[in-house]
Amino acid sequence: MEEYFDSNAIEYYQALQSVEREGGDLTAWLSYFTRGLAIELTKVKEKVQRLSIDIKLKDKLGRQIILSDRQIKIIEYMQKVGFLQNQAFQTLFPMISEDTILRELQSLLKHGIIKKQGVTKGARYVLSAYAG
Repeated sequence: MEEYFDSNAIEYYQALQSVEREGGDLTAWLSYFTRGLAIELTKVKEKVQRLSIDIKLKDKLGRQIILSDRQIKIIEYMQKVGFLQNQAFQTLFPMISEDTILRELQSLLKHGIIKKQGVTKGARYVLSAYAG
């Protein structure tokens, strides 16, 4: 919660001062606090989901693999769509170069997490049996 409070100190102090200003009414403070709690809990949920991907891979591959945020996003996309092709790179990572994404894919290929089907720009990347 500290990170949330620190992110906008002015809003934090205004919410605190609203209790006195409103004669002890906690509504504005509770609204601010619960919004912050929801944001921070969402961050925790996302982190747990990412860790669960790491743990599943460790169990299947027999070793711990540290995944970057981009690699996790790639895996999540493949779980949702079933595959990834070069045409989707810009949609998935709008401000990242194709070469950078290909490096992330190469690392996933090297570790056996994904496999490549086909060649050239028409190739599809899919989750391997280990990661599925």
